[in-house]
Amino acid sequence: MSEAPVVVRRVIVPDDIAAPDAADFIAMAELRNDVARERTGHDLLAYAPAELLPGWQNQEDSAGQAWLAFRGGEAIARFYLERPMEDGSEVADMGLDVRAAAWDPGLVDEGFRIVEEAARAHGRRIMQTWTFHRPDDDLPALASPTGFGSIPRDDYAQAFLAHGYVLEQVERNSALDLHGGGATIERLHAEALAAASDRYRLVSWTLPTPDHLVPGYAWLMSRMSTDAPSAGMVWDEETWDAARLRRYEKEVLDAGRFGHIVAAEHIDRGTLVAFNELFVDGDRTGVTEQNATLVLREHRGHRLGMLVKAANLLAWRELVPDSAQVTTFNAEENRPMLDINEALGFVAVSYAGAWKKTLDA
Repeated sequence: MSEAPVVVRRVIVPDDIAAPDAADFIAMAELRNDVARERTGHDLLAYAPAELLPGWQNQEDSAGQAWLAFRGGEAIARFYLERPMEDGSEVADMGLDVRAAAWDPGLVDEGFRIVEEAARAHGRRIMQTWTFHRPDDDLPALASPTGFGSIPRDDYAQAFLAHGYVLEQVERNSALDLHGGGATIERLHAEALAAASDRYRLVSWTLPTPDHLVPGYAWLMSRMSTDAPSAGMVWDEETWDAARLRRYEKEVLDAGRFGHIVAAEHIDRGTLVAFNELFVDGDRTGVTEQNATLVLREHRGHRLGMLVKAANLLAWRELVPDSAQVTTFNAEENRPMLDINEALGFVAVSYAGAWKKTLDA
C-alpha cells in the first residue's frame, strides 16, 4: 500500500486555545516540542500550547505565519516565518521542524520553498534561523566561522547547506540544577556585590513591571539588539517604548507564566544598566527559562553580569522552590557570559546553529 499523500495547510492562530479552530495550533505546538526533544535529547525547551499562543497573537512587533504538513491526518512537519516589524526591515526568521520518522528530502524542499516564497512576498530577503543539535562525535563537525563552537553535520545541517544557508554562529544551551550549588551561588553573589556596591545597587520586581521602572527596562531591552554578540546574523535595531514593553509582558502574563527580573542601577545616575530575566510556568513547577541577560557595554568590567544572575537565582529559590532546572542560551564566543554560567554551575546540554541566507532579488 502506498503512503498517504502529504497535505500542507496554513495554521490558524486562534483567539483562545479552547476555541474550535485551535486544533492545528495545538498540533503545531506539540510537534514543535516533539522535534525539539528529538533534536536535543532533552525536554527542557517544551512549552504548552497555551504558553506559545500569546506570542503568535502579537502581530504588532513580529508578524508570524506557519504551515503544518500532514500525512494520514498526522502532523509530521511545520514551517514558519516571522517578520520583525521594525521600519525598513529586510529580515525574516524562518524555521523547519520535521519529525525524524517523517524526514524526507522532498518534504524539506517544500518547506524551504514555502517560507522563502512568503518572505519574498513581504519584501524580505535576509533569511535567518536556528537549529537544535545534540553533541554527536560520530558525525563530522561543522565549525562556526567565529572560531568558537561547532555542530554536527546531521540531516538538518546538510539540508540548510544544500539550500544555500551559511552557518554564522553556534550557541550553547546550558542547564543548571536549581536544587544544588546554593553555597557556590551565595559566595559568587557576595563577591560580585562587593566589587560593584560602591557604584551600583540591585533592583528587582515581578511582572508586571512597576511604572517607574518601565523606561529603564525598555531601554535595556532595546540594547539587546545592539549589544549582544550576533556574529554574522542581522539584528534590526529595535525601538522599545512603554507600549512595546507592556505588549512583551502581556505575552508572558497571558501565557500564565511567572517572571522575575533583577537589574543593576547606577547609583549616581539612577539608570538601569544590567538585567536578568527568569520565567516559569504558572504552577512554578516546570523548567525555568533564563531569557534575556545584558550588561550595557559602557558598564562592563564591574561583575554586573554575575551580580544580576546570582541575585536572581537566589531570589528564585524563595519564589519558585519547586522548579528543578533552569536553561539558557549563549553564543559560544561570548566567553565572559559563559564564564559566569560555568562558575554558577551551568553545564552544556545541547547546541543551536544560527543560519543565514540572502535571497536573490
